[in-house]
Parts: sequence; structure tokens; C-alpha cells
Amino acid sequence: MLSLDEIRIGIFGEDKEKRQDALFALSSLLEKNQGKEILMEILESDEEELLSEALALIPKLDEAERIPMIMKGLENDRAVFRQECLFLVRDIVSADLNDVLIKALKDESEEVQGEVSDLFNYLTDHPIYQAAFEGIKHANEEIRDSAMHFFMDRHTAESVELLILALGSSYPDVVTGAGDALRFITDAKIKDNLMEDWRWWWDNNREQWIQKQAMSEEE
Repeated sequence: MLSLDEIRIGIFGEDKEKRQDALFALSSLLEKNQGKEILMEILESDEEELLSEALALIPKLDEAERIPMIMKGLENDRAVFRQECLFLVRDIVSADLNDVLIKALKDESEEVQGEVSDLFNYLTDHPIYQAAFEGIKHANEEIRDSAMHFFMDRHTAESVELLILALGSSYPDVVTGAGDALRFITDAKIKDNLMEDWRWWWDNNREQWIQKQAMSEEE
């Protein structure tokens, strides 16, 4: 078994055969959540071949350990690589994805923004409330719309509370969308989109609504 130093030398050296041996050895280590520092060094490389290898190595880690690697990849100068790093999010089932998505929302690349928008639609069974709330503040209308659909698909107290806050948005589409989503989720007979009316309703109906949701999930 190669040592960490031997793996590092092999990966960053010129000998292609030694590189493949070293990458194979690193892959085995990553499956044990070891050798992460070398993977991080690869992500700091400007060599396209190595960066491509990194995309194949990140999934070897436990889900929670992939997050810092994807976050690092989002700092790369190449928009295509940043987008490819975001693709890896789709295979994560249980780790917290909020920080990754919030960081990606700040990306100026249209390709990356498009992937973030797709992820809001793809990750509807994940608790990405923080990221979705940042999404409905975004200048990109497509992202706002996708983030709003996330809330509409999540019939939870968290969705209701954040949608009520969204009624204070400066974007008319967000206010309209939040009001429509609230009526869809709660069945409340409130026709307007005024935050104070919805806050009053929620303060007076929250516990009853939560109990009703719990009963419907048990059926």
C-alpha cells in the first residue's frame, strides 16, 4: 500500500502510470474517509485531467464528507467544472445541502444558476429551506420560481413560516407566488397577500394545522 506521500508524489508527478496507481490507492483510502487532504489539493489544481479525476473521487467519500469538497469545487475558475461539481449533489441523500446551494446561488455563471434552479425542483424531499429562502430572493426569476415550487411541495410548518416572510419581498412574483402557495398549503380563506393577515392566521391556527397535517400523514 502506498503511503500518503507516495500517493501525493504519484498524483502530481509526470509519470502517467504512477499517477493511475496513486489515484487508485487514493480511491481506496477515500472509501475509508482517509486521504481527504490530497483530494482537496487536487481540487486546488489547475490541471483539467486531475480535476476530472476529482469528480470521480468525491463520491467515494461518505455523504457529509463530500460537502466540503463540492464547496471547494465551486471556487474553481471554470464554470463548467463548478456546474459538474453541483451535479454531484443529486446523489446525496441525507447530508445537509443548504450551504452548498447558498454558495452556488452566488455564482454568476448562467450554467451554474441553471443547475441550481434544477436542483430546487429535484431536491423537494430534502430540508433545504434556508437555501430555498435565499433562492426566492435571487435576481434570476427562474431560480425564484424553482425555489417557490420547493416550498409549495413541502407542506410543513417551516414552509408556511418562510412563505409568510416572503410576502414582504420586493419582487411582485414572489409575493404573488407566496400567497398562492400559502392558500394551497393551508386551505386558509385569505384572499390577500398581506403579511400581517397571514401572521394573524398562523398565530391562531398553527397548532391545529400541524395536528391536521400529522393525521393526514398517518392515514
